[in-house]
Amino acid sequence: MLLSYIDPNGDRWVFWRDDEGWHWSRRAFNGYEVGRSSRAYANRYSCIVNAKRNGMLGRPSLKLTKADEEAKRMWRNPELKPV
Repeated sequence: MLLSYIDPNGDRWVFWRDDEGWHWSRRAFNGYEVGRSSRAYANRYSCIVNAKRNGMLGRPSLKLTKADEEAKRMWRNPELKPV
């Protein structure tokens, strides 16, 4: 699965999933890769949160799955246990 998002600065953020998990990369408007996730993430939501920490602006319109929603809930309150 490969998802792409262009932020207000014109940078393209690409999210993909492989056997290890979710990854992201960032390409500047001139096409050069200027960033990449240093590890794989278990779910898409955590990957997007990490991309935001690394400069992604705006909100990608990526539909979150039920597993992503659970990760989002756990992220906001780490004391909660999975349902």
